[in-house]
Amino acid sequence: MRKRRLSPNNSPKPQRRRNLRRYLTKRHLKLKHRQREVRRLLEEPMSSDKDEQNEPPQTP
Repeated sequence: MRKRRLSPNNSPKPQRRRNLRRYLTKRHLKLKHRQREVRRLLEEPMSSDKDEQNEPPQTP
């Protein structure tokens, strides 16, 4: 009657999975934001001069 041990890695600890998911989503959001900023800088013609003075365009 001990069939639970058949699939141990099928369900990892929920806490760990949740933490991993949170970390992944945060990382994804950061990457998306960075991409958007890079695209905006590329669209501007004179971005090479400006982006050294004010690296963070908007501080939250």
